[in-house]
Amino acid sequence: MRGGRDLDHVVMPVADLGSARELLTGLGFTVAPEASHPFGSGNACVFFADGSYLEPLALLDRDLAETRAAEGNAFLRRDIAYRLRHPLPAFTGVAIRSADALADRDTFSFAGFDGGEILEFGRPFTGPDGRVIDLSFRLAFAAERAAPETFVFACQRLFDFALDRSALTRHPNRVTGIAHLVFAADEPDRFRGFLEAVLRCESEVINSLGFSAAIGNARIEVLTPDGLAARYGTSVRAESGLRLVGLLLETEALETVGALAPETGRRPTEILGRLVVPIGDESGIFLAFETRRR
Repeated sequence: MRGGRDLDHVVMPVADLGSARELLTGLGFTVAPEASHPFGSGNACVFFADGSYLEPLALLDRDLAETRAAEGNAFLRRDIAYRLRHPLPAFTGVAIRSADALADRDTFSFAGFDGGEILEFGRPFTGPDGRVIDLSFRLAFAAERAAPETFVFACQRLFDFALDRSALTRHPNRVTGIAHLVFAADEPDRFRGFLEAVLRCESEVINSLGFSAAIGNARIEVLTPDGLAARYGTSVRAESGLRLVGLLLETEALETVGALAPETGRRPTEILGRLVVPIGDESGIFLAFETRRR
């Protein structure tokens, strides 16, 4: 049985939601309708059958977002700082499921990884039937000073009803979920303490290429440049210590992904039975696909 925290979603900063939708739809994903946050950002999510999701995130009202960041919104402060220094799209935030974000913040702080004030907010969600539902969340942030471009946060839902996202989890590329979070680090061991503490996991494989660990519903890999080249055929350096550079997704139809990727202008690489699709020309991020393990 796996230990560790369950992955809730991955934050993917993008320049605009229209371009992100075009790319992801071209790769065979069903993209949800756009939703806005009350602090100037918005998303168009890709939901998976395993309960996790990818959150392409754009600034819909930059002035409002910068104001809220200056007032202490830890989520926006990190997002805007990243956008000022790095090309997009990118992967920056890892959200873990939480039953008590207030307790999680105490845990993060005690471990030395306090990432800022609690954030509580609500936003509308438009379901497949067109019905709009108000959703509320509480977030608690964890951060490692040596890794300013990557953060983890606990995400607590403050509503007690289940959302029917079944129509949104059916994708033409037949992807069912996120199997691995792939990080780049020149010195992976430097970040083991941070990731193990906030994700409540224990590293299982440790070697010269990096380390990996199981969390509740996925795995994390923290790889050196040589490790990334060996496992994913890509080369990305982590100038700022630790970067989330790729996601390994499970699909029931790998050949469909292989057929769709070239139509988007992306050239997939096959390595170790996986297809690796670069989606960030300058940022170097990628989506990798493998056949779902039954």
